[in-house]
Formats: sequence, structure tokens, C-alpha cells
Amino acid sequence: MHLRELLEQQVLCASYSIAQSGFGGTGGGGEFVMAGRYNTIAVEKRGEVEWLTLNRPDALNAITTEMAGELNDYFGALYHDRSTRIVVLRGAGRAFCAGLDIKDHGSRDPAAVPFGGGFGFQGFLADVYIKMRRCPQPIIALVHGAACGGGFAFALASDIRIAVIGAGGPAAP
Repeated sequence: MHLRELLEQQVLCASYSIAQSGFGGTGGGGEFVMAGRYNTIAVEKRGEVEWLTLNRPDALNAITTEMAGELNDYFGALYHDRSTRIVVLRGAGRAFCAGLDIKDHGSRDPAAVPFGGGFGFQGFLADVYIKMRRCPQPIIALVHGAACGGGFAFALASDIRIAVIGAGGPAAP
């Protein structure tokens, strides 16, 4: 069993224990929610736990404007969601999140950059972190592989961070 699978199993057991202790209900089988609504993230509901996956594994889950918009929408809606008790944030493939996708942002028309409260893309992305911190559900980040720049900030904005040995932060060798 891979270390990542072991981490996911431990988080699933922990969320089941939390549910049994009265914080939430019992868990069930997984179902994908909001299928087709998002292109760069995937949301799977397992009982009262939502597994949010950054889903751009070929690009090491690097952040694009589309991903930031989808995360903004997801965490904005989560604030009013009574059926979700815990969110587990993870990255698909071999990395958690490699930060900003330079390819996506390097060739952009300056008029296409989000306003972000006057701070451009950085302000737009900061709104995601603020919504993560404001949502009432605890967010557990499962960090494996690269976690750089904005990806590292996703981990920091989470309530609990679980990292595998060798997970790369901003200053990891």
C-alpha cells in the first residue's frame, strides 16, 4: 500500500470517528457531487465528508485562473452547506500543487486578468484562501509531492495539514 493511500485510509477512519462522536452522521459510499460543474477540481462526497481533489495531474495541479475560480465557487458555497462536515483537500497524481501555472499566465491578455480587488490574480487567489479560512467545516490537507507557492498557501489555509515524508514545501531540498 502506498503512503498516500495509507494517509487517505487514516483520514477516512478519523472522519468516521468524528461522525460517530456526534460531530456528524455516519459515512457511506462515495459519490461525485457537482460532476460536470468543475473542470480542474473534483469533489467526491463520502457521507458527510467531501474529498476535494485538485485535478490537473499532468501539470502537477498547478493553479490556473479557471482553478482559482472553481475553488472560489466551491468554498463560497461550502459556507452555507449543512450536509458537509469535513473537507479533505488533496492533489491528483504525484504532487499536491506546484503553485501558479506559468504557461497559463505567461501568454495571457492583460485584460483577461481578474480584477481581484485591484490586486490582479494574486487578489483573486487570496479570496480563495479567505473563503477557506471562513468556512465552518474543518479542512484537512493531505500534502504529498510538491506544495509550492499558492499550493503551499492552500496547505497553510487548511485547518489540519498531513504531509508525507518527502513532501516538498517552499524551501524543501
